[in-house]
Amino acid sequence: MGDAPVMAIGKITRGRVVLDDTAPQVLVPYRDNADLIAHVARLGFLDGTVLDATYGLGTFWKDFKPDTLVTNDLYKPADHAWDFLDLPSRDGEFDAVVYDPDYKLNGTPALAEMDARYGVGEDMVNRQMRLDKMTVGAIECYRVARNFLLVKCMDMVEGGKIRWQTDLVTRAIEDVGGEKVARFMLHYVPIPQPPSWKATPLDATVKPKTFRSGNAEHAAREWVVEQGGGTVEQNRQITAASNYSSLLIFKRREFVRVRGKVAVGGILWPENDPEAAA
Repeated sequence: MGDAPVMAIGKITRGRVVLDDTAPQVLVPYRDNADLIAHVARLGFLDGTVLDATYGLGTFWKDFKPDTLVTNDLYKPADHAWDFLDLPSRDGEFDAVVYDPDYKLNGTPALAEMDARYGVGEDMVNRQMRLDKMTVGAIECYRVARNFLLVKCMDMVEGGKIRWQTDLVTRAIEDVGGEKVARFMLHYVPIPQPPSWKATPLDATVKPKTFRSGNAEHAAREWVVEQGGGTVEQNRQITAASNYSSLLIFKRREFVRVRGKVAVGGILWPENDPEAAA
């Protein structure tokens, strides 16, 4: 998302950031994800052996690297090429696990390079499949974490609604025994929503059509004339732009195995947020 400041919400207690309603909100600027990770490490969340379950290009570790960092990625060079939905590691094998899933939901298409980076290119799956994968992966990464799980995700607008990924991941980890102890927010300048125009023909048998290209208004007016006339109006943005991503930190308390309806990677887990299926 580019260089950005980060908001750390919480208070420091004996070397740990603890969330509570009375804690002051402290705005601390960070250069990027690597700078944030270095700060998180100073708070003690990355002590010991660390698994980066979604290593990618390794950008998290440009400023700080644990003494023992185990890297994993199915598509980029790393120590291992494990499926993070079904890790071969034993329960609690790593002191901390970092998990940065492909949380970008495709709404208005972005640059091809960005879509590929976030795993939503040619092999795009639907929203529910992506959210299922995100939460099941978080649970599996929590399983192999001895002390802390760090999850990067984002509450984003898609399909005209805010998709609360932070709530979804938090509920999933709490359901298997984890406790959220910190949240860091990486702010950036949002990409403006491109203007779109809705053309509604007079002929009720023809469905209205939305145009989003660079010459959307002109294309909409031409199309509605071809349909025998009608109205053209600019669509109004109805949700606030999301301009932050979140780094959630969970403390390992226990691991509760629960069976449910969602099956991803051969593993059955509790059913995810029904709102996401809309």
